[in-house]
Amino acid sequence: MKNEIIHLNKTSDISDVNELFKVLKPVLEKDTSVTLDASNITSIDTTSMQLLLSFSQKMQLNGNKVKWQKPSDAFCRAAKLIGIESHLGLDTASL
Repeated sequence: MKNEIIHLNKTSDISDVNELFKVLKPVLEKDTSVTLDASNITSIDTTSMQLLLSFSQKMQLNGNKVKWQKPSDAFCRAAKLIGIESHLGLDTASL
């Protein structure tokens, strides 16, 4: 199975969600796993986190894996703050 790597932007808020969706949507239509590089994130809002959660869940339903590459402290704090770190699989992320 192929693996794609998507590098997430340094910051992501509601004004960026449409662009992030445009990057993620084509991956859903492929039989591939994906690595999301969240290492450079310094700021991310709830809307962006919800999109990443929905993406991750849909990938799993399709039988594909989502891996996290070195999620930043800011990203992990945001996920923990809204209570989705385990749903994103951050407890098993490569740190």
